[in-house]
Amino acid sequence: MDTGIAFADRAAFATRLATQLRARYPDWSFQPDPDAFAVRAHRTGPSSGAVSLALTTLYVDAHQPGASAPAEIARFVGAAAARLQRAPASAGGTGPDPGALLWCVRTSRSVVAFERARELLCHPLAPSLVAFVAEELPGEALRGVSVPEAEGVGLGADELRTRADHNTAARFAGWLSALERTQGTGPWQFGEDRLFASSLLMLPELRRILARRGGGHGRLAAPDRGLVLAALGPQAGADRFTRAVARAFREAESPLSPIVLVTDGVELAPGPRERRGPAVPSAGTRPWWRRRA
Repeated sequence: MDTGIAFADRAAFATRLATQLRARYPDWSFQPDPDAFAVRAHRTGPSSGAVSLALTTLYVDAHQPGASAPAEIARFVGAAAARLQRAPASAGGTGPDPGALLWCVRTSRSVVAFERARELLCHPLAPSLVAFVAEELPGEALRGVSVPEAEGVGLGADELRTRADHNTAARFAGWLSALERTQGTGPWQFGEDRLFASSLLMLPELRRILARRGGGHGRLAAPDRGLVLAALGPQAGADRFTRAVARAFREAESPLSPIVLVTDGVELAPGPRERRGPAVPSAGTRPWWRRRA
């Protein structure tokens, strides 16, 4: 898993958390997993259970300017009690890990094909694109989170949305800071996260940065699920950016969308040349650009 955090730092942090968790919960065994940047918890006996505690969000929060790492870790260790208590009662011994919930962006056509598509918590993004709450799993894998199943272990739709918002923002905080410091104009690309790079489209901070750099209107696209392109600068290079997106889509290993999106710093909408795509499954509301038509 590519978190942007060095393996040695992941290993040291996961070991530190495993040690503190063992001291707090002696009935459980805890093993650090730096590859997945998580701590694996397991308990045998009549109350057996297994759960994975993701650490990426905690690490980012603990290393924010002005943050107290010991205090953040203490809160995490204390909050793990509820997660461990739910594990035996959840399907297969595990429920969705709140620390591993992220927005995942895919085509609406592919989401419709999911076996339990209508149980997902979805958010329409653009023609043919939809974000849904997913749980990151070890080995560069993920699974869509069923809202009814999550509610069964105490995670309602509002909490799923809040967790996914927070974790997704934390995952890409370092990259957005780097974007803020980027000088000059021209296309900017992010391709450091093969599963979740396109989740950048869900971040309000990215929209604000691009609109400010574009003189009030920013342009971006996700031609591959692991690649986001953004235009840094005025609208004068719009045609060049559109061609770059089209080329990236043609060459993509995991094609997502050739659509160029525009943002005013708040909303996302298809560019003037784009047409409306297929509907999003069970999203609850119509996309904002359709409501205003």
